[in-house]
Amino acid sequence: MTLAPWQATVFTLFPEAFPRPLELSVTGRALKKNLWNLKTVQVRDFAQDNYKSVDTPRMVMRAEVLE
Repeated sequence: MTLAPWQATVFTLFPEAFPRPLELSVTGRALKKNLWNLKTVQVRDFAQDNYKSVDTPRMVMRAEVLE
């Protein structure tokens, strides 16, 4: 029986930063062996204003971005 690889999705302002931090770890080696998959999502792609704002002044993510 072959199991499908596990998938992790990271919502971030810096998708280019992944998977670089993982390369030296056990999880990084597992990623290279395709034991799991990493998908990054740029949260600014879901911003609805001209400034691509994703948070409020108190640093809480905007509801429309999460929706």
